[in-house]
Amino acid sequence: MNVERIFARGLVLAGGLFWVIAGAAAEYGFRGGQALGAAKYAAIPFGFAALVLAVGWYREYWAAGLLFSASAVVVAWGVIAVWEPFVWLIMGVTLFGPMLLAGVLFALAARMQGICVLEGVLTPHGQVEGARSADAA
Repeated sequence: MNVERIFARGLVLAGGLFWVIAGAAAEYGFRGGQALGAAKYAAIPFGFAALVLAVGWYREYWAAGLLFSASAVVVAWGVIAVWEPFVWLIMGVTLFGPMLLAGVLFALAARMQGICVLEGVLTPHGQVEGARSADAA
């Protein structure tokens, strides 16, 4: 359960960081833009990654849904733009593949959390049954 959460959050964080750098570098390096223009392009993947991390911290099924939906949008974009096979490969490895994997990991973590709560191993708040919380002390 925690392994899935850690890897899902790590994928979202690493993917967000990669696309922030890629977006800023593309605008600044290839188009000769200014730093403000590069920051605009970097803000989109940063905002999406921050949203998924914030939602996924408490609502993992919702984060999985966001990631699955975003993957579907990327695939639709590729179909509409008629990407070449190499572009499909690059986008699959760097964008919608990791998003799908993170979505599956978020869904598995949420499912395991539900199983542990039903079996009485964890409380609904994710604490081990019988363990004292800091609030109770």
